[in-house]
Amino acid sequence: MKYLYIVWVVIFIIFVSLTINSQGGSTNFYGIAETKEIAINSENPVEIRKIHTVQGQIIKMGDTILELNRPELILKISEVSHLLDELKVQKKAKATLSKSQIRQLKAQQAAKINEIQSKIRQLENQYELNKKLTADLRSIDSEKKEIQKNTSSVKNPILVKITSLKEDLKLAQRSSRMTINRMNNEQSTSDSPVEIQVQRLEEELKLLFEEKNKLTIVSQINGITGSVNFKEGEKVSPFTPIITIHNKSPSYIKGFIHEKVYNIVSIGQPVAIYSLTDKRNKISGTVVGIGSRIVEYPMRLRKRQDIQIWGREIIIKLPSSNNFLLGEKVRITPEKPAES
Repeated sequence: MKYLYIVWVVIFIIFVSLTINSQGGSTNFYGIAETKEIAINSENPVEIRKIHTVQGQIIKMGDTILELNRPELILKISEVSHLLDELKVQKKAKATLSKSQIRQLKAQQAAKINEIQSKIRQLENQYELNKKLTADLRSIDSEKKEIQKNTSSVKNPILVKITSLKEDLKLAQRSSRMTINRMNNEQSTSDSPVEIQVQRLEEELKLLFEEKNKLTIVSQINGITGSVNFKEGEKVSPFTPIITIHNKSPSYIKGFIHEKVYNIVSIGQPVAIYSLTDKRNKISGTVVGIGSRIVEYPMRLRKRQDIQIWGREIIIKLPSSNNFLLGEKVRITPEKPAES
């Protein structure tokens, strides 16, 4: 009977010891090495055209991993391109017509100016001839001199016509310059309705081609393909993950520290992280996040799965190069006491 009591006492001590250990009496705590996955999706309905990777494949930054198709986008690009070509033809035809009109106007103005200049020359020649004939007369009677004296103050009709024609010539030249300058300005201006439409469609087409370029997706990191959720030819709804990729090595540790000792760590505190399978695999990390509430431990981090344990979630940033495996369970030890 005495031995039975001793056995029960030993069992009780072992149970209490296990319970204390499971409740995190030590400053050590445990976590799991994880990484952030990048989900590849589209904000529009798409069709899978080509998949260039498989699950678990190592990919490099810049590698093409996925080609998508949006039939309505291709149709829109075709429509805008066709309309833009039509407007450019209209713009070119209008420019050609304007140049032709300018040339025709110049020819008409030049003909009118030449006609006026020709009349002026004729009148000037006639006037000079009349002066010469008058000068060649050898005898002029006194009566004729008296008439000439009385009419000397009256302007010569030919000179009046010449003066009038010269005014017409100046007016025609000025009007020609103004009209031609106006037509040249209208031809070169970028505010015409056709020009405005061309600029608007060019901007729209540029945006459409940018959308088309987004249908070919390349990797933004060196990593591994996590999951491929669709097959080629399948249609995908907006924002549905098509492929996930992640880093080769874990980028952070998600650890849990018991609620009774959660204050042994603080933001920015360095910690030592040990692999449970390879004791030589040790690396330093930094606490970057501490949960603001008490949560239940994951089943995998419990020493006894039948005993519930509660604590705070701790996020620890890892160096970019480390030898931990994704999903590996690790032991974490604070390297210095938490600051008060």
